[in-house]
Amino acid sequence: MGRDGVPRSEAEGRVSEDLQIRLLRDSPAFLETITHWVSEEWEKTTEEALGVRMLGNDGCPATLVAVSGDEVVGVIAFTRVGTDGQALEGLWVNILYVEETMRAKGIGKRLLAEGVEAARESGEERLFALTEVAAYYEALGWERGRDRRGDSKVVTLDL
Repeated sequence: MGRDGVPRSEAEGRVSEDLQIRLLRDSPAFLETITHWVSEEWEKTTEEALGVRMLGNDGCPATLVAVSGDEVVGVIAFTRVGTDGQALEGLWVNILYVEETMRAKGIGKRLLAEGVEAARESGEERLFALTEVAAYYEALGWERGRDRRGDSKVVTLDL
C-alpha cells in the first residue's frame, strides 16, 4: 500500500491480501518447485540433497514459504556456518528466493521479516547473508560486512 492507502499496483494489492507465510514442512508438496528454483538459480547442490536439508531439523529456524492462492511464490531457508570460533560463525540466510514473475511486490521483504523474527525467537543474536544484492538488504536495515577474504557481499543484522 502506498501512503495514501491505495495499492501500488493491482497485482501487488492482490498478492499482499492473500499472501500466506507457511512452514515448508507443513506444505511439502511445494518442495519440488522450490528445489528446482534453487538448483536453477544457484546450481550449488543437487535437488535431492537440498530437499532433505530444507525439510530437516538442523538446529536452524524452519524453512518458510510464501504462498499466494494455492501456489508457492517464494522461500527463505537458513543454514548454520562454523562451529570452531570462526569470525562469521552463526546463522545465515541460505536461500531467499521469489519466483521471477512475482518480484517487486513485497514478497521477499515479508519472507525476510518473518525469517528474522523466527531467528530472533530461536535465540540468535545476529544473522548473516552472502548476497549479490547487498543494497536490497541494506535498505531493510542490514549492514554490509566482509568475510575473511574481504568479500563485501556479506551482510549482517543484529537481532
